[in-house]
Amino acid sequence: GFSLPINSYLHPNPHNSAFSLPITIYSHPNSSQHEFSLPILFYTHPNSCHTAFSLPITIYSHPNPALPAFSLPITIDSHPNPRNSSFSLPITILSSYFNLQMSECFKKGNILPLVELVIIQRGPKMSNIQILEMDSQLLEGVGSFCLRSKKKSNGYINKNKWLNTQFEEGLKYVQLIENKKQVGFIEYTESENSSRVVFAANYLVIHCLWVSENGKGYGTKLIQKCIQDAKASSKSGVVVLTNPETSWTPSKEIFIKNQFKQTETGPHHFELLVYPLKPNDSLPTFPTNWEERTQKYEGLTILRSFQCPYVEIATENIKTAARTLGIDVNIIDLKTREQLMELAPTPYGIYSVVFKRELISFHRLTVRTATKRLRELM
Repeated sequence: GFSLPINSYLHPNPHNSAFSLPITIYSHPNSSQHEFSLPILFYTHPNSCHTAFSLPITIYSHPNPALPAFSLPITIDSHPNPRNSSFSLPITILSSYFNLQMSECFKKGNILPLVELVIIQRGPKMSNIQILEMDSQLLEGVGSFCLRSKKKSNGYINKNKWLNTQFEEGLKYVQLIENKKQVGFIEYTESENSSRVVFAANYLVIHCLWVSENGKGYGTKLIQKCIQDAKASSKSGVVVLTNPETSWTPSKEIFIKNQFKQTETGPHHFELLVYPLKPNDSLPTFPTNWEERTQKYEGLTILRSFQCPYVEIATENIKTAARTLGIDVNIIDLKTREQLMELAPTPYGIYSVVFKRELISFHRLTVRTATKRLRELM
């Protein structure tokens, strides 16, 4: 079972400061067997003289989706602020099957002379949603998400090898499971080990975010998991790279919805979005020598990393187009963070095609499109 009792006997500063006790519950520690209880008792008002009091509680998933019994009793034995300040107890429930009983006992005055208030909110039966943080053992059984229909392909095999290596460096690969089906995933890591070309010391960097269906809250659950990990690790914030010109980066809108701010733009429509946790820390930035980087490559050159399984397919399409045109291909495998930061000609980092000192693409092209672009530069 799970229990989180909170007893507030005295306010930390009862004279001139507001009081806030935010509680966020993302999932139950044991979602299959036990009930959940969150009793909160206030014996004296946290600040009974001048300032406001707030106890926001947000529940993102039902604490026990298998057993619909859920209890959140709140007892307040004295009025939160009997004089002249406001009192707030917002409770947001982003799940179904919920029972809230609140009793308020007042023996003095005429403020809210209500002995017992019972609020019951119920909704349709909620699906069983689990957040699964992958490791090498789980990866062997479940596998990564992208290209999962072609598990024998080189791209899929290389991606799983890359993941196993990166797990040792702290990378998080988190899948969202609903009714035993994968409905989303997010991949993120510390900036010092990330595959994006951005200066972001002490930030977490999101590589990928994908959900099977919009409007279900899947993306928010995964983003909030990343933000909570950043807070727990005392990070300066979270960074993500977006680009409206390609599906190889996450969509910008879901991050704006989750309070990310765009702080910088880069070449080829790349955008840098940040969720800052420490306002006094420096914001992440892009390098500024992008044009200089492409000038190094006269011949057809592919710079790549296997952070994305589709890089292998993208590479083969370029090689096929090059054979058609009689062009030799030079492939540079970016194996370290230092190589990526020095050589990659776009913020995306893990895949770039350069020919005649011009960027051809940073995502997969069909053989036909690749042939056309190469012929134009010959």
